[in-house]
Amino acid sequence: MRHPRPLGSDGLCYGRADLDVDRRELDQAVWHLDQVLPAEIDQIVSSPLSRCRLVAAGLAAARDRPAPLPTAPWICPATSPITTHPLADRLTVELDERLTELDFGDWESRRWDDIDAGDLNAWSQAYDRQPPPGGESWNQMRERVSDFLDQCRRRDSATVVAVTHSGVIRATLAQILDLTLTAMWRIDLPFEVMAEVRLADQGDQLLGLRAR
Repeated sequence: MRHPRPLGSDGLCYGRADLDVDRRELDQAVWHLDQVLPAEIDQIVSSPLSRCRLVAAGLAAARDRPAPLPTAPWICPATSPITTHPLADRLTVELDERLTELDFGDWESRRWDDIDAGDLNAWSQAYDRQPPPGGESWNQMRERVSDFLDQCRRRDSATVVAVTHSGVIRATLAQILDLTLTAMWRIDLPFEVMAEVRLADQGDQLLGLRAR
């Protein structure tokens, strides 16, 4: 699942920047996710960034303490340095750096309009190989996402919920569907979209995309 819309993100270059999310939208995202997921979940994994891990923590709490709409008690401060969040007897939230968004380096938290147009154009022509200054390239991100998928594939028949970012989801779909760089951008991935995939040695499958 992709995280809810971060506050103040319009026109902003952000990947690793830890932007906050409106608490009402957070509650609604958790409620919706809890409703559509299967009853049995084996693991919840999340990007360490708060816009993802608060959703993951809310889901773990909702499964431990069902309620019409989870509220403030499960919300962790955005600056909380947790690595594991034991909110439920069955489920814990595992934070995984491999699920973090593309690192835009020196461009993080700058408005796109304020970044040198020449630099942006040069990067856009070779973003798969060329990282932003101080950041990472698409291929570097794709490698860590592929490593995460390989680990999930080894967990035969496990149901894993990953709360992450559009870049990670796009890299996942590109690998599963064998998409070119051009083709993968034709997939719309709005905030809170859910991608259901089946990973197996015999062949991976995209089972569906669900937008809220």
